[in-house]
Amino acid sequence: MADASTLYLSEFADSGNARSGAQMQMGTQPAIRLQKIPYSGGTSVQSAAFHENTRFVRVCVTSDCHLDFGLDPVATTNHTPMFSNTVEYFSIRPGDKLAVILG
Repeated sequence: MADASTLYLSEFADSGNARSGAQMQMGTQPAIRLQKIPYSGGTSVQSAAFHENTRFVRVCVTSDCHLDFGLDPVATTNHTPMFSNTVEYFSIRPGDKLAVILG
């Protein structure tokens, strides 16, 4: 059985440019919360619900995958792709979750 891939999720209330007007995409540290979500095989896996103060997230994945966001998301290979060892930022709604599936 192959090792599970991992999605690293950082939640942020605002970005550095929200305070200074700079045009850099970064979360104000420290993050509100960090989640480490193992994923493998063909099963969608959900994060915990985003914190009430979270407005955007940083996602880093260790293997190719697909993401979906919502109150009760189920990721499929038709959803947003992310590629191995990449980082992406997403604006989200507090209380929503992220779902990930290997792919």
